[in-house]
Amino acid sequence: MIRKAVIPAAGLGTRFLPVTKSMPKEMLPIIDKPIIQFVVEEAIASEIEDIRIITGKGKRAIEDFFDTSSELESHLFQNKKYELLREVRDISSLVDIHYIRQKEKKDVYAYKFRGKRYDAGDKLGYVKAIVDFALERRDLREEIERYIRGIRKGEEV
Repeated sequence: MIRKAVIPAAGLGTRFLPVTKSMPKEMLPIIDKPIIQFVVEEAIASEIEDIRIITGKGKRAIEDFFDTSSELESHLFQNKKYELLREVRDISSLVDIHYIRQKEKKDVYAYKFRGKRYDAGDKLGYVKAIVDFALERRDLREEIERYIRGIRKGEEV
């Protein structure tokens, strides 16, 4: 059974410019969650226990999102925002996530190779390009399109 997966997240996000100039496409929100959280939750639902996310320049927000944040947790606790505190803690404890930083742009096949080399001998799942995954789900696609239209029009979303 496959217990490990590789998620490529190093692309430039050119399909969603100008929004993705300063924000990784994987962090585009759908209602109150970034796209990458949906992908990770889907992997967990498929019994994946260990995830490798291949990142690149400008993708630090992905790592920060899944990491613990003691300052934020302390602030939420002190202000009695216990539900938000639980949500923040739940995100950082979803699954073991490890990051591989891609130093130069590579095609999608390099992701597969690098993931297999990294986990030599293990069965490894490969999660296809994150935005493509989200766009296949009609409910997520509609939310992404609405969000992008709002940004392009200068509306608050």
